[in-house]
Amino acid sequence: MSDDEPFRKRALRSALWCASLACWFAPLLVYAGSFRDQPNILYGFLALTVGGLVSTLVHEIGHAATALACGWRIVTFAVRPFGWQVPSRSFAFVPRRYRKGLSGWVAAVPRASDDRAKMHWSRIIAAGPMASLILAAASFAAMLLLPGPSDSAFIDPKGLALGFMLQSLYTCVFTILPAVRPGGMSDGTQWRALRKADERYSRDKAIVWMNTLLVNKVRIRALPGWMVDEAEQAAEAREDISPYVATVRVAQVLDAETVDVARARHLIERFRVTHATPALDEWLASCDAYVAAVWENDAVRAKARLVERGGSASSALFRAAEAAVAARTGDKALMRSKLKAMWAALRLESPFRDDTYRTIDRRIRALLA
Repeated sequence: MSDDEPFRKRALRSALWCASLACWFAPLLVYAGSFRDQPNILYGFLALTVGGLVSTLVHEIGHAATALACGWRIVTFAVRPFGWQVPSRSFAFVPRRYRKGLSGWVAAVPRASDDRAKMHWSRIIAAGPMASLILAAASFAAMLLLPGPSDSAFIDPKGLALGFMLQSLYTCVFTILPAVRPGGMSDGTQWRALRKADERYSRDKAIVWMNTLLVNKVRIRALPGWMVDEAEQAAEAREDISPYVATVRVAQVLDAETVDVARARHLIERFRVTHATPALDEWLASCDAYVAAVWENDAVRAKARLVERGGSASSALFRAAEAAVAARTGDKALMRSKLKAMWAALRLESPFRDDTYRTIDRRIRALLA
């Protein structure tokens, strides 16, 4: 926590941490006491883990089902350590560093331009806690209806139902409350921010959707044209976003099945004149070198651009450009090393498969064929 954070926020976050710990500990004790021989903490932890996965799954299904009902498309569906990237049908283990304190999440965007996007997104956010509340009510009903354990029974089903009800309530309540972690984003935090949103939401929504697709590794050539067009229109009023949208336009040309080299070179040179800044120099040098090495058969120019940028660059695109230069000059070992570094850089960004870079990898290797 930062020292300049208001005391009230620090106190609230500390209270939420304590309440979260208590609400986690309560179902553990209930689960442990549901094993009749004696309270068994090991079985309690096992039941708590399974119950957490199921309650999170139902919560995220609530988000996903509502998104589909609103005509949106699901991009990513993740529950704890597992994630499914829907467009590429890519299943992945999601390490903790990618989850940012979340037990699960659903990434969704509209299938077409949506004039009621704010209302739809509000419903999608609210559907998760509602699904958890319904699950808690169903668990409570099961606890009342289930018969009590016999004298010889090893498990008390009423105890398991009570523990699961507590977990479902925990999921419902703590996704509505402000995020416990600093910088975290709960359903409640998102919903309250959305309700306060002004005209900026309508203006920037396409940029947010496009970024959602890119962060979740949807192929660049698969970005909907209407979305990129709307993002480009929104970027005209925002100098901080305009370069980002321009990079997407360049990337779309380079990721096309048949690359228009003249157009790619035109967009790169226009970007150099219009948007070039020290912060974007690595990206610009990488694009320039990649086009020169792969499509213009100019390893000299490509190498010069990479050397000009310096040896501190480590992005996936920069490594791809280095691999392309190595392949064009016939250095197979160096090419493999740089491609390996490219994939390592991509794994730091996302656990999901990146089909754009799979094509880049294939095109670079083809230079040696």
